[in-house]
Amino acid sequence: MKNEITQEIKESIEKRTGLDLGLKNRRREFVYCRSIYFKLCTENTELSITDIASTLNLNHATVLYSLKNTFPLIMDCEPKYSMMYKALKSPEPIENVHDKYISLKEDYEALVESKKPNEDSDLMEIIKQIPEAQLDIAKLRINAMVQMLKTH
Repeated sequence: MKNEITQEIKESIEKRTGLDLGLKNRRREFVYCRSIYFKLCTENTELSITDIASTLNLNHATVLYSLKNTFPLIMDCEPKYSMMYKALKSPEPIENVHDKYISLKEDYEALVESKKPNEDSDLMEIIKQIPEAQLDIAKLRINAMVQMLKTH
C-alpha cells in the first residue's frame, strides 16, 4: 500500500514534468522534482527517510539534505515548482490531480473561446475609429441613439 502511494506520487510528478525521477541526474529540474517527491512522500506516507530514499535508489542523507535545504528554496524562489507542489499536495487523491488538470484546461479553452470577437465586432470596429478628441460627443450621441431605439 505505502509503495503504491510513493509510486503514484512519482508518476504524477513524472507525468507533469516529463522527467524520470529515478535517473541519476543533478540538473536543477531533477533536483527540484525529487525534492518535491521527498516532501510529498513524507507528508502522505509513514515511511522512514531511509525507505523513501530507497524508492529512488538513493541514501537517506540525500533526502534529508533535500528536505532541509532544497525544498525551502523551491518554496521561496521557484514559483513554477512551488505551484506544482501545492497542486500535488491537495487533499484530493493523487490520481485525481490529472483529471482536475484536464478539467481546468477545458474550462480555460472555453473561456478563451468565449472571449473571441462576436457578431458585434463590426460595431466595435466603427467605435474604434472615433478620434479620441471626439469621444465625449460620440458617447453622448450613441446614448441618444440607444434611447431612441428603446422607445421604438
